[in-house]
Amino acid sequence: MRQKVSSSIALICIAVYVLALGIAAYKIITGINERQRLAEREFAELVDISSAAGVLGFMNEPFREAIQDALMDSQTLQAVIISGPLGVDTFERERGRIITWVGESPRFKTAFGLSAEPFFMPLRLEGIRNTTISAVSNYIDHDGLIDILKYTLLAILVALAIAFSTLIMEFLQTKTEVAAKSSRKHEAGPTSEEDEAFEEEAVFHGEEFVAETEATPKAAAEEVPPEDPRGLYSPHGNIGWEDYIKDRLSSELHRCAASEQDLVFAIIEFKNPEKINEEVFIKLADEAVEYFIHRDLIFEKGNRGISVIIPNIDVDQGLTKSEIFHNQILQRLSPAFQKTDLCIGLSSRSGRLIDGERLIFEAEKALEKAMQEPVSSVVAFKSDPEKYRAFIASQNKKRP
Repeated sequence: MRQKVSSSIALICIAVYVLALGIAAYKIITGINERQRLAEREFAELVDISSAAGVLGFMNEPFREAIQDALMDSQTLQAVIISGPLGVDTFERERGRIITWVGESPRFKTAFGLSAEPFFMPLRLEGIRNTTISAVSNYIDHDGLIDILKYTLLAILVALAIAFSTLIMEFLQTKTEVAAKSSRKHEAGPTSEEDEAFEEEAVFHGEEFVAETEATPKAAAEEVPPEDPRGLYSPHGNIGWEDYIKDRLSSELHRCAASEQDLVFAIIEFKNPEKINEEVFIKLADEAVEYFIHRDLIFEKGNRGISVIIPNIDVDQGLTKSEIFHNQILQRLSPAFQKTDLCIGLSSRSGRLIDGERLIFEAEKALEKAMQEPVSSVVAFKSDPEKYRAFIASQNKKRP
């Protein structure tokens, strides 16, 4: 009976350990993900505030105060760097804590809790071009983390206290029974074989229970491994994840349609997989970021290519821009790469109300054509807006 009670208490303690650690890990991971989403929203608001404050005079005191106030009002943003043709300026919650200087260039420090990849966005300021804003955020809510750890530690301490109390009681009871039997043995002579067997069994089960109790916290901790949150950029090339391309393209198409602007979507891919390695892919991604500027509009495309959203240009401008990039990247790669080894397929909105999937489909078809061409490696899908509208109208009529 006593052994059953001890085993039941041990199982309850194990369940408390696992449950407490599991809940703590879930709350921490959920909190980090929610805080990262909040940081994205706050950075977008900061960009809007900075663009609006630009009318007050770039880099003057009202402009700086507007950005500093926005930074201090945010919950996650820790430091901001604004750079442009008129100079560089920095903003921090605590001066000198996040930003360091390398010569005349400011850099964000790397520290636990800070986002590994800074947010980055160009600023649209009237009369001023090539101005960018970047910021880092704190993805850990320290006050919330402390509360989670307090409650987790409390639950574990309660379970440990119960287990330790049970162990002490078990040890004292076993010791009392052994002492009583020893006393009876001296008084009444040798014990029976049945008494000796019971004494050996009690000692054995006591050692087994202690071993389980000491091993439980470590085992429970190993059953709930921490998970790393997925950030905005992939570690493979330091550009956007391929999963994000459809949502971002749809968002950009909606924005361009609202402002009656054009947009080009391009897929850049190597023809021969055997020539691609990590170094070549990272070189392609770095060159694309340097040429097309907007890192947040560049995404992975499988294991041997990238996709690029190019706003505010038409298909002819996109074709010219893609050909320049094609020649530039081939010159910077090793001589082993020929002109036809890298292919580009692109398509544009062209005044159409088109969704992201359709535009991706058109760019993929253009890429297939580029892969088959023996001479030209850059192919654009050109659509007739009137024929496209007629096609959409005929499709709508066929629907019940």
